[in-house]
Amino acid sequence: MDFLKKNMLLVIVLTLSLAAAAFLIYEVVTATSDMNSSMAKVEELKKEIQAKNAQDIIPSDENLEMIAEDRKAVAIKKQELQKLFGNPYGKAVERMAAVLGVSDSELRSHWKNTYQRETAKGNPRELILSMFFKEFGAEKEAQAITAFKNALKGSPEPLNDANIKGCVMEALGVQRKMQPLLCKKFLRDTIHNLDRQMTTLKKKDDTKFKFGGEKDKTVKYLTFAKYHGDALPRPEEVPFIFKHLKLLEDMMGRMKTAGISGLLDISRESMMGKTADNDYLVLTYTVKVKGSLDSIRAFTNNLMEAYKDNRIYVIRSITLQEEDEAGKIFSDTGKASGTPNGNPSATSPSGLSGPPPIPALDDPKENEVLIGNSDLVSAELTIDYIIYTGNDLASGGK
Repeated sequence: MDFLKKNMLLVIVLTLSLAAAAFLIYEVVTATSDMNSSMAKVEELKKEIQAKNAQDIIPSDENLEMIAEDRKAVAIKKQELQKLFGNPYGKAVERMAAVLGVSDSELRSHWKNTYQRETAKGNPRELILSMFFKEFGAEKEAQAITAFKNALKGSPEPLNDANIKGCVMEALGVQRKMQPLLCKKFLRDTIHNLDRQMTTLKKKDDTKFKFGGEKDKTVKYLTFAKYHGDALPRPEEVPFIFKHLKLLEDMMGRMKTAGISGLLDISRESMMGKTADNDYLVLTYTVKVKGSLDSIRAFTNNLMEAYKDNRIYVIRSITLQEEDEAGKIFSDTGKASGTPNGNPSATSPSGLSGPPPIPALDDPKENEVLIGNSDLVSAELTIDYIIYTGNDLASGGK
């Protein structure tokens, strides 16, 4: 006791040291235990990860539902976009579908199933169409056909009992068939009607439209000159002729609406066009037109906004000529004084020389701003017209 009393400070220090040592030992043991536990859990997680990696990936039910909804939304949007590509009958089909009480996509799907089923049985296409409409009733069929006709008023092709079934089936994805001789007559009649529509003034303030260039003849029959001779279309060309005529009908109408005063020249790359991504057909045209700068601008804008009418044009290039050159292209009679292939050295029947050649790309005049008393110019445009063909059905039938 005397020792403790005499060494109280030492006792206190030793007691505190022992307490601190015990606390540190406890902390070490606890930390070691936690570390071992954590390492054990890490090992378990590693084994789980390895096991998961060895398994096939299986989305959760929630994710599967979300994926299904996204796929459905993408499919709907894709269908909406596809309708914009070369679908001249789009509004007509929508009106027909509305009369029948279904959406246009439902109508097309039902028609596709019916057509493929009945074609496999060998039934002729006209009979298949009658069977298809029979499901809706005779009254609905008549109303639907009337709605279809009304949506196509103003077309150069008059709709009647002889061709209405072919037009309806073409609108639903079945390529039209026609004997080459009849197709030739149809082609000439359609171009004649288109010529009359373009040159007829419906309003007092309408811009007078003239066909000129290439000795006129409606500018060499709008790229179909050879079929105004002895040549006949090949059977495989017939469906493409209908596509080209629909393109020409629409493009010429946009010229008229824009106030273009004349078509000087028109050419195309090929009858069959070229395919892109398997489901798209591209028809390429080069057109040379005359008009004011405002009308040229309105025409190009009209082409770019054609998607609103289910058509897609891509303007690949455009060049302009000033009025003092472009103005020489028409003679006093309104006919063209140009020569075939734009050869300026040749002479037209009227005795007037053809237009001067277009300046070369490195000609400084090519980059001059058009300034003068008149803003009349000629413009040459190279245009792609894109058609979605993924909904086309095999011709089949008879």
